[in-house]
Amino acid sequence: MAETGEIRRVRGRQGRGRGELPLLMAAHFTNDIYSNFLPAYIPQLIAKFSLSLALAGAASSIYTTISSFAQLFFGYAGDRLFGLRLRLAFIAPLITVVFMSAVGAMPSYPLVLGLLCLASLGTASFHPPGAALAGRASREHKGLSVSIFIAAGSLGYALGPPLATGFIALAGFERSYLLALPALALAALLLKESRPRLKAGLPNLREGREEREGRPDRSGLPSRALLPLL
Repeated sequence: MAETGEIRRVRGRQGRGRGELPLLMAAHFTNDIYSNFLPAYIPQLIAKFSLSLALAGAASSIYTTISSFAQLFFGYAGDRLFGLRLRLAFIAPLITVVFMSAVGAMPSYPLVLGLLCLASLGTASFHPPGAALAGRASREHKGLSVSIFIAAGSLGYALGPPLATGFIALAGFERSYLLALPALALAALLLKESRPRLKAGLPNLREGREEREGRPDRSGLPSRALLPLL
């Protein structure tokens, strides 16, 4: 009977994992569309604020640096707190969407840089927990799950610049905040669908802690914090 109960528990986890992967794919796709709006924004920022190429390039450098290295912190925190990992995976894309969409409405370049810093934290806080959860989505096909998750983000990343450029041509750079509307509708659906999984996943805090205690201690940053920048 004990073995039967364990089998049911594992099958239940696998069922939840299969349901999580499409949500994670949608979140990654959405996050990476908006995270790559900056190439379409740069020419507009140069024209709007009469920027030199050096100042315009600084925006890209700041955004890329923060979004890359902040992942180390969020990967570390996600390994320690499973509940935080779940929340970040489904909430962080909202941060990216809101702040990247508001760039065109900013009246000064320092405010633009501030928004880019906040948006970079959104994408940085999504990728480590998102990749970790994608790996948990299937116990038998972890590599496939992660590769599908990455492919969804890559597709979104490729679509970001042409979508932003097309919108700017139609509605103008100053109305870039309207770009957030379709993503916010999708985010509301994702949050609604992920809420049962958040509630189901939070009790796994103790389970995750027990798993870590059962493994030999390897001091230093956890391996997930050093995942390739997706």
